[in-house]
Order: sequence, then structure tokens, then C-alpha cells
Amino acid sequence: MADLVRLLNDLRPSLTPEQDRSVENALPALTPDRDALRERGVILASVAQIAATVGHVGRPVVEALGRLLALLG
Repeated sequence: MADLVRLLNDLRPSLTPEQDRSVENALPALTPDRDALRERGVILASVAQIAATVGHVGRPVVEALGRLLALLG
């Protein structure tokens, strides 16, 4: 989880102000509690879509979120 937070923070300078606010709002949802993460799957998917919009620089975030969502089922 720490890697994902680091990647998101690295991505933030490339985001629009609105995208950055969405990522900022999503960060608290990224807790190590698996049950909490399942409940927040929609948030994770939304952040993945935001990362995808910035192209190559967002790819590591998209990949990390894809792996995380796959683990959560």
C-alpha cells in the first residue's frame, strides 16, 4: 500500500487541479484494512481512470491499482 501512495504522490504534479483533489480525497481510503478497501473499490477504480488520462506518466499507478483491485476480487 505504501508503494501505491508513493506512486500517487509522484503522479500528482501531472494532474489537473480537479484530478489532484480527487486523488487527495482518495488517499485516506487506502488503508491496510482489506474490508475497508473492498468497500472503497469504486474510489480505487476512479483513481485508476484519472491516472490513465495522463498517459505514460500515470501507467505505474494504473498498474498498481489494477493489481490491488485484482487482489480484492
